[in-house]
Amino acid sequence: MSTNTTNSSNKSGNEIIQLIAEKKKAVSAFGPYSKEVLDLQKQYVEILRERSPEAVEFALRDLRDIYDHMEGPNSRHSLETAVDLARAFFDANDLISAKECIERVYNAFSVTYGKGDTGTLEAMEWYITILFEMEEDEEALKLDEEFLGLVADTYGPASFESFRARRNHGDLLVAAERWEHALDTYYALENAEEAIGFADDQLEMSIFQCASQLKLYARQRTAMDKHLVNLRTLGAEDIDIANAYSGFLDGFYTSGQYESALECAKALIPLLQKMGAPARRSLASVLQTAALISCKTEDYQSALKYSEKSLSLAKKCYKYDYDSLAEYQNAYEVVQNTVKGKRK
Repeated sequence: MSTNTTNSSNKSGNEIIQLIAEKKKAVSAFGPYSKEVLDLQKQYVEILRERSPEAVEFALRDLRDIYDHMEGPNSRHSLETAVDLARAFFDANDLISAKECIERVYNAFSVTYGKGDTGTLEAMEWYITILFEMEEDEEALKLDEEFLGLVADTYGPASFESFRARRNHGDLLVAAERWEHALDTYYALENAEEAIGFADDQLEMSIFQCASQLKLYARQRTAMDKHLVNLRTLGAEDIDIANAYSGFLDGFYTSGQYESALECAKALIPLLQKMGAPARRSLASVLQTAALISCKTEDYQSALKYSEKSLSLAKKCYKYDYDSLAEYQNAYEVVQNTVKGKRK
């Protein structure tokens, strides 16, 4: 462990010890439910946020207890702390406790402050997230539909908040593999971007993903072209453009659009070469994919060229990673055998 890490850990530990000591003094002097104790407990929570979710959970319980006694169990501060507690459970992967907690606080927020309240909406959004993580897709999507309407009513249908809620709804539909509904949602967002004066730089990638699943090849191409134009307009760096091409390559290859996939590979190779050593493993993988695509398109000369370059680079990148190197060796042999079989 480095000296800096040790010093940071010691500093954090000393702060916690000091806070606990100050809290004990404040409890003795002012009582357990006083402003002085509350302020110290809030500091304690903030320090522990950087630690494990289990550590902050108990501090949040104590903080909510203080708010309950000072302001009432349904006070805004108390309920907001309960939302934080549900998030702590979620981060600790204790989904059952997270669901029980967020369900209670969502209902309390709704009854006390109304469904359109910003605190209610935040609790509702976390409730949806937790339900989906627990694979309760139907209930999560049903609640999210209601959430969309409430956000539109609260902030306006042309607001950024409404756009973000609809974007998240599309992503939930993708996660549930409801590609057609997700694509309809993303199409609507394309039209909404200009109205709210906001550009989602990943929207076309999401459209491309749905179009790939639905085998809408012309729409795949349109989404790719739009996304690349957007990236270049924004002055994206080579790595961002490379990542985009990598996603398009996978999408076209998986959906059997080999000519488009090879076009992406050819655009991606010089970008990765330009990026140098850090991109060598990615370059070896792309060259391997280009070799396999060339076999499928019966361009065997190119297949051999790409395959040889891929294996040569892999030997440098995976010198002592024998399993990875074996995969490249196997792919090379597949290409060699395919070409030999076609030339007989």
